[in-house]
Amino acid sequence: MFRPARSGRQNIRCWRPRPAPMSKFVLSLLLAAVLSGTAQAAPPQRVISTNLCADQLVLGLLPRDRIAAVSPLAADPSLSAAASTARGLPVVMPSAEDVIRHRPDLVVAGSFRERKAAEIVARQGIAVHRLPAPDSLAATHAMIRALAARLEVPEAGDAMIADLTRQLADAQASGGMGRTALVWRPNGYTSGPQSISGEILAAVGFRNLAGDLGVSRSGTLSVEAVLAAKPDVLVLDEHMNQATSRAQALVVHPALAALAAERRRVPTAAWICAGPSLADAARALAAS
Repeated sequence: MFRPARSGRQNIRCWRPRPAPMSKFVLSLLLAAVLSGTAQAAPPQRVISTNLCADQLVLGLLPRDRIAAVSPLAADPSLSAAASTARGLPVVMPSAEDVIRHRPDLVVAGSFRERKAAEIVARQGIAVHRLPAPDSLAATHAMIRALAARLEVPEAGDAMIADLTRQLADAQASGGMGRTALVWRPNGYTSGPQSISGEILAAVGFRNLAGDLGVSRSGTLSVEAVLAAKPDVLVLDEHMNQATSRAQALVVHPALAALAAERRRVPTAAWICAGPSLADAARALAAS
């Protein structure tokens, strides 16, 4: 508003609105937002893992009182390297309904089979951490660090990686000494040098012949190709060396009896998942 000054000049005063008092409703909303942010920042206390590989990482990083449930395979010693740790924990089926029923504050899931269930769970406001499918030891380390950070136990993640690295180094000291090897799995699947299994073979000192046969990461070989390659060592998964299916029958094909290669059996649970159990695979390969 304008008022003439006594001096004859105009003195301009700007009108400024006074801030309205903040309503109780707005204050309550702000307080709720602050409290909600605080709650979200707290470490998850009811963690569920929904597949075998998630189980082994969660069991290795968290105390039992922070684990609400694990997958049905967690306590299977033929597949799970953490079977003894998993015994006695509640089991969750890989369905959205069962996961929600356990009231988790974080679900650790894989990237593929549980994708649909994980999406439904996330829509219910439950946090979901999806594990990647690492294809190297470096990617495995990154996966462990990321999960440990999400669980807010970074020191446990660093310790897990350090222990795995140390054990691989120990296995290398008594390993393959330059001998040739081939991984031989059901349906003729093998692992090339640019795979986790291939890195474990190299860490122990073996030369992986799969690369010479055109397999860099993973692929299949015929029985004839294996016979012609003449590896010093044929690496078999421990619980898959019986002809209980058509796929497994190839592993024990009669023609392979003519192969003079030493057979070394690695517990399937040791390298079915990328994680700390890879050290067990290295020890099995290094054993003479």
